[in-house]
Amino acid sequence: MYMNRKWTRALALLLALMTLTAPALAESVAETEPPAEPYVELSTPYPAMTVNAGDEMTLDLAIDNYSGQSQDFVLGILEMPEGWTGDFSASGQRVSTVHARDGEVVESVAFELTVPLEAEAGDYAIVLSATGEDFADELTIDLTVSAEELGNSS
Repeated sequence: MYMNRKWTRALALLLALMTLTAPALAESVAETEPPAEPYVELSTPYPAMTVNAGDEMTLDLAIDNYSGQSQDFVLGILEMPEGWTGDFSASGQRVSTVHARDGEVVESVAFELTVPLEAEAGDYAIVLSATGEDFADELTIDLTVSAEELGNSS
């Protein structure tokens, strides 16, 4: 009988510990679960802005890779107004491809844009892309060229 009481207490203690740790384990699993559908996203914190003719600016970009595999993403310019120029950069160097591990968000990429002095006031769009092996995404950046003073808007 003494042995049964000992086992009963041990089982009760084990059940209490499991009850207390179960929520923490569930949270840990939830945080590491992959998204329901694999995806890749190319984004910027400011997808629409007003600029001036003659502006040179840097647009911060992010590539979210939740595709289920590490891969290289080729960066591209799909649409840009005539006479405007732009290049992708990272750490002060021009880049054309970015490697991202599965589950990684690469935020070290930027798009260096120059609005020509001759740009007329109006609305413009630039479309950028990031293309991997099985996944790709496009990002449209809407820009309004102001009719006001030239250069160095924010």
